[in-house]
Amino acid sequence: INFDGTAKGSLGLAVVGGIIRNDAGKMEAAHAEAIGNKSNNYVEAYAMLIGLKWVNTLHIKKLYVEGDSQYIINVMN
Repeated sequence: INFDGTAKGSLGLAVVGGIIRNDAGKMEAAHAEAIGNKSNNYVEAYAMLIGLKWVNTLHIKKLYVEGDSQYIINVMN
């Protein structure tokens, strides 16, 4: 999965999104939504959580997770 989130300012209007790709790198599904006023770290974590729940629903067992928030990636590792 690839995930991302952004918030306007430190606690502003936030949007999250993500995509699921297959082994060949072809996009299989995508999702985006506005989630109200949130912090940047919350938005990045929420975007990843949505992606992981989505993968679980689809019964995908092996995956790579990619995002641009070093903080969230470090927390997960």
